[in-house]
Amino acid sequence: MVLSDREKAFSKVLNSLICPRDQNPLMDFHCSKCGTKYGKVRGVFQFLPEIGDKGKIQEKKRYGMLGRARNLDDIDPHGGFYQRKSLLNKTRVSAVIKGAHIDNHQLILDVGCGSGLPTLSLMKKKDVYVVGLDISDGALEFLQARALEEKLRERLLLFQADAENMPFAANLFDRVISFSSIEHVPNPDRVR
Repeated sequence: MVLSDREKAFSKVLNSLICPRDQNPLMDFHCSKCGTKYGKVRGVFQFLPEIGDKGKIQEKKRYGMLGRARNLDDIDPHGGFYQRKSLLNKTRVSAVIKGAHIDNHQLILDVGCGSGLPTLSLMKKKDVYVVGLDISDGALEFLQARALEEKLRERLLLFQADAENMPFAANLFDRVISFSSIEHVPNPDRVR
């Protein structure tokens, strides 16, 4: 059986998952060391342990409202802020593509992908496979809906996880990017 580029990229990710708690390789989304069973809910892989950090709880709540929005302006208290930010994202994405040498068919990890404005912009400019990681289920639901609308969902895997405890083996991705999110991580030195 011949695998497509998408199947190769995403099976590489799914076969290299580790337990975020103890870094043990997973077998069928199960950690034999700590006994935790991870899963997938509404198209999003769930790797988020109990959150005790107040800063992380605040971020998760802040973006939780996105899951109920149809577009970013539905929750925009600043009258068009997100539309203006969308224009800025196009410029930033072009700079990242050039600076990080992002090419077609690469496997990209977007840490703190949030609502996905830069993620989707990147996917429109380059034929890449993206793994989006964010702590907020609402933001991931919003990104998933937008990716479906823009017919980009087939090149996107979504993980609800903590940037400080990611479920990925080392050296898995061709590139790792983060747009305006690392400053929201309470302990950025723990992001690996």
